[in-house]
Amino acid sequence: MTSVTVPDPEVPPGTLFQLCAWKVIIDRSIIVENDSGAFAWNGGAAGLAHCLPFFQGHHYFKFEPFGEEGAEGEVKECKFVQGEDFSGVLSIFHFLYGPILKIGFKQMNKALKARVETLAMAGDTA
Repeated sequence: MTSVTVPDPEVPPGTLFQLCAWKVIIDRSIIVENDSGAFAWNGGAAGLAHCLPFFQGHHYFKFEPFGEEGAEGEVKECKFVQGEDFSGVLSIFHFLYGPILKIGFKQMNKALKARVETLAMAGDTA
């Protein structure tokens, strides 16, 4: 994934959005969770999961408190957790696409880490 496009960062569950990889739309998915602790969506190959339940994925980003509490009782660091659970008849072929997805997720995590660290160094909260 190289980008996720949503109409508004605070969109509610049930909202459709699109995922892109290398500037090509690869999926139209439905947001199932969007709050300070997680962003999750359901989708499938080329958005067909909504009408053909042969291959579906539940992808999530979780932001978990990490480290020690500060003076005001809040944890100032977080742990980013990414995962995907597959279902449907075609999910049995995970051994074929799993290694490719793992490489892509690792690349995405590295790029996200670099971006967040750059923003943190600049004092930007965006």
